[in-house]
Amino acid sequence: MFKRFFFSFSLLLIFSISGWTSVQTYFSPHGGAHDAIVRDILEAKKSIDIAMYNFSSSKILGALQTVKKKKPRIAIRMIFDDAANTEGDAPGATSKSDQSEALEHLGVDIRYVSKIMHHKFVIIDGFPDGLKGDEDFSHTVLLNGSGNFSSRADTGHDENLAEIRNEPEITTDFQKEFQLMWNYSYDFPDDSEQSDRPSYQTTLSSSPSIAPVFTSSNFKTTVKFPLNGNRVVSWSLESAIRSAKKSIYVATGHFRLKPLADALIEAKKENPNLDIRVILDTQEHITPRAHEEQMSRYRQRPDELAGKMKFSRYLSEGGIDTRIKYAAYIFYYAIDPQMHHKYMVIDGTDVWSGSYNWSRNAEFNTFENVVHYSGEELSEVAQSYTENFLNIWDKNRDSFQDHKRDIQKQSRIPLHFDPMSLWVSEIDELYDLLEKEVPGFFEKIKPEDMYWAKRKINSRNTKKKKKRGERR
Repeated sequence: MFKRFFFSFSLLLIFSISGWTSVQTYFSPHGGAHDAIVRDILEAKKSIDIAMYNFSSSKILGALQTVKKKKPRIAIRMIFDDAANTEGDAPGATSKSDQSEALEHLGVDIRYVSKIMHHKFVIIDGFPDGLKGDEDFSHTVLLNGSGNFSSRADTGHDENLAEIRNEPEITTDFQKEFQLMWNYSYDFPDDSEQSDRPSYQTTLSSSPSIAPVFTSSNFKTTVKFPLNGNRVVSWSLESAIRSAKKSIYVATGHFRLKPLADALIEAKKENPNLDIRVILDTQEHITPRAHEEQMSRYRQRPDELAGKMKFSRYLSEGGIDTRIKYAAYIFYYAIDPQMHHKYMVIDGTDVWSGSYNWSRNAEFNTFENVVHYSGEELSEVAQSYTENFLNIWDKNRDSFQDHKRDIQKQSRIPLHFDPMSLWVSEIDELYDLLEKEVPGFFEKIKPEDMYWAKRKINSRNTKKKKKRGERR
């Protein structure tokens, strides 16, 4: 078994109203995304606005410290999800409250919002006070993608990042989103509700070639952000699926939205020649029995189960080519590399990508974004995402048979291993083989275990049989 890292970036220039725009894409692991973020932070001249779900990268923290030390007047603001939480997400882990305190000590102004804030974007040298019409965007950078500010996002997970320079429309759209959250937020550390709520003034409309959709359009504009009845992102994705003529490639860490699953299945039924492929993360695997149970419960109580279902097997049984980037028999977030993308490529020409997981939670409870990249001038962006998808689609496929042989011949079973992109049916084969070789395997294993010795379980089963015999 071995690890293969895919290094890729794409650079192109397109014309915009201010002369030129550049879009560069990066794909993790080891694709240079965090190096680009650090470089852009260090080159900032007047302001840095960050919206981030998780932040544990010492590399990026060091860049913020350096730029603030060299340029004390630079304004750094951050909307940090759950910033006041005093509990770590694992034993011994630093809490978000401690992280926020450290950032405040560096001179970063921290706030948080009442909903989950799942964005992962940065605006360098933007215009937070609104536009008057004479702004120079030539030094402005927007960074947006799927990855958090963590070392695993840079070196372990499958992630993507778009670095967009000198694009007034898309940068302004994200600046408006940042200001909306900032104006209806809570300050750290005193948890005070903010009341500075000036409206963002601009006459710019969204670019036709780089256009974002935000889940904030589903919320009423108050500090609690209650729902208003919309579901704008999933509607946009459904519409894109219906528009496909040749192909649909979906890479998403989570797939928990039945309307999108049904849209893909219906598209395949209407056009059997449509090449539809979906690649998911290890966490999205569901056994046949669990799938039948969830579908039975859904038929009885659809509202109760909505958002909790896993659709890998549903898609597969519905005729959609579905693979899972499979790396563990029992997922453990601290160990396993995640397929953490959230993108879709239509017909090899259009890309939808951002922070949005394909889930009910993302649509209704979370601040998210999806950006639509389209047009001939952005063909290299679409090509870079397509190449990334195909690389993951065939990830370590040649290791499957070796893995099966190891289960049969080796004395211990690895619970976490180099990822392989497997059909749902191939994972079923592994489960059947494990139950045959090591009865009770899935009842005994724990996420933090790295290996499980065959004799460990077999000896326990033998003891149980002896005890049962003695009772007789």
